[in-house]
Amino acid sequence: MKRSLFLISASALALSAAAAFANSNTIYLDQTGDGQTASVDQSHSGNQIGTFADRFAQLNGGGNGGNSLTVTQSGDNNLLGVNKAGFQSGSGNSANISQAGSGSSVDLQQTGTGNGVKNIGWTNGPIFDGIRQDQTAQASAVDLSQNGANNVFDIAQGGASNRTTVKQSGANGFVYVRQGTSLADTNFPPQNGYASSYGSNSTVDVNQTTIAGWTYAAVAQGGGSGNIVNIGQNGSYLGAGVSQSGFDNRFNAVQSGDSNNIGLQGNAGPDTPIRQFGDRNSYLAYQTGYGNRANGSQTGNSNDVWTSQTGTRNDLSGSQTGFGNGVTSFQSGNGEVLSYSQTSYLIGNTIRSTQSGGSDHADLTQIGNNNTIVGAQAGGLGNLATVIQNGNGNIGLYTQIGSGNVLTLTQIGNGNLANTSQTGSNNSIKIVQH
Repeated sequence: MKRSLFLISASALALSAAAAFANSNTIYLDQTGDGQTASVDQSHSGNQIGTFADRFAQLNGGGNGGNSLTVTQSGDNNLLGVNKAGFQSGSGNSANISQAGSGSSVDLQQTGTGNGVKNIGWTNGPIFDGIRQDQTAQASAVDLSQNGANNVFDIAQGGASNRTTVKQSGANGFVYVRQGTSLADTNFPPQNGYASSYGSNSTVDVNQTTIAGWTYAAVAQGGGSGNIVNIGQNGSYLGAGVSQSGFDNRFNAVQSGDSNNIGLQGNAGPDTPIRQFGDRNSYLAYQTGYGNRANGSQTGNSNDVWTSQTGTRNDLSGSQTGFGNGVTSFQSGNGEVLSYSQTSYLIGNTIRSTQSGGSDHADLTQIGNNNTIVGAQAGGLGNLATVIQNGNGNIGLYTQIGSGNVLTLTQIGNGNLANTSQTGSNNSIKIVQH
């Protein structure tokens, strides 16, 4: 068994010795166990790997080796494992990290087995260990912690004032994060719409807790500043996909249970990420239960989606285009489906939908300005509502309680009003207003 204290690879040692003649680069790395390797390349000012009191340390903790670290830092004030210990332990851990720019910092902790496993196979391009900060990573920070087995990460940041915090625990984590950098995307080629090209002041917080297989988050932000993504997931077979471009966009998702999906068509993909393009768009999703799914896109400014899904195999999907559109959806029960489409030109449209029971379906479309749909379906199985409003200031209100009720409402023009209610079974209403 090979044991070593304060050991780095020979090439890293030579580079650090050469750096001593240039600026105040520092390396504190402590390795022990079997199969540990480290390669460090630092140049210019202020770079550091660990501290004298709290060294980086690849430990192995009774595992079977395989830990590896490759770090390239160039520029100002780069740090790796200084704010907190950046150790790797267990077997099969690997990290390759490169930083450039000023004020960057990476804190990495991996423990368990198989962290950073490559080429597992998923729907969002290659899976690698990672962390790249460039172009040129002003005040950027990454804090990654993985615990368990088969966790994977791939993080790339660019621009100014970016921050990423990821915590994974359990087995089979997976996370990919990109914030406003095309250079890092060339290092990790993206697929299915996760490329990002510009941005600053972005924030990503991902917290994933898994018991067994799968759990997935892919985040991309670009084209603006002040974007925020928060994803919390608990359980297994969960997924989330986000793509934001513009200014001050916000995405928040909370998932618990099994097989819930946001931004995915199913547990194994393909990815259908929540896409937001424009300014001040917001998508908030809460899902608990089993097999619930939410997808959608927003293009324009100040569009909002707020969805809560509890129960089993409920589905929400749709798109909003224009200014000030809003969707509020509550779905509980089994097999509830809401499909929506809203397009506005001056004043936003509004949808408020509540569905409970089982296998209710609402298909809601609004084109124009200041149109409103408020609907509720409950109390039974298989109710169907189809509402189309095209024009300005139209209002469609419906309530269906029971089973097998059908509503078809079409309003074209301006200022139309329809208020319908059905109770019982297999009732049918068809309304057309011009």
